Amino acid sequence: MLNSYKLLDYLSFMENAAGIAAVILLLLLGL
Repeated sequence: MLNSYKLLDYLSFMENAAGIAAVILLLLLGL
């Protein structure tokens, strides 16, 4: 149970990091 919860938390963190990286990339390209 605990391991799968940690994995889910990690996946959601990676998703957020990817989203933030995409936004930064778009802003840099916009400049």
